[in-house]
Amino acid sequence: MAEKWIAWKPTQELVPLYFIDEIHDTMTGFTIKLSEYKDVQKGVLVIFEGGVEGYRITDESYRQKLFPLLNEKEGIGLLGKWTFFKVENSEYVHWLSEQSYTWFDRLQATHFAFVTGNDILDVVNIQEPKITTWESHITHDPPVV
Repeated sequence: MAEKWIAWKPTQELVPLYFIDEIHDTMTGFTIKLSEYKDVQKGVLVIFEGGVEGYRITDESYRQKLFPLLNEKEGIGLLGKWTFFKVENSEYVHWLSEQSYTWFDRLQATHFAFVTGNDILDVVNIQEPKITTWESHITHDPPVV
């Protein structure tokens, strides 16, 4: 069965497109800082408390096969117009299952995908992340010459 990508709208405060600013993978959690495509002074934090089961990040240039397949098979036409997805029948989750001799299947994990202006980030976890907004109030003065 083919993958099914579903637009995911975890909160009303989201705008369609983001860039990945930072990824923090620590013992206490996994955090993604995203800035808005049209206003890099604003964005969201995606917080997976306690860490994640797995993740991969790829420059979108190397995932070209994904774009026409999704538009053709799913008819969603959202790539480049939306950032947040859940992936059913995930090839990534299937790979993790094979690599763990199916032990991974017991977790019933979800594949979250973030299609941004610079990368595609795939995250697999058993719990949904928390989403919070952020806004920078720092202004940059021109250099003094």
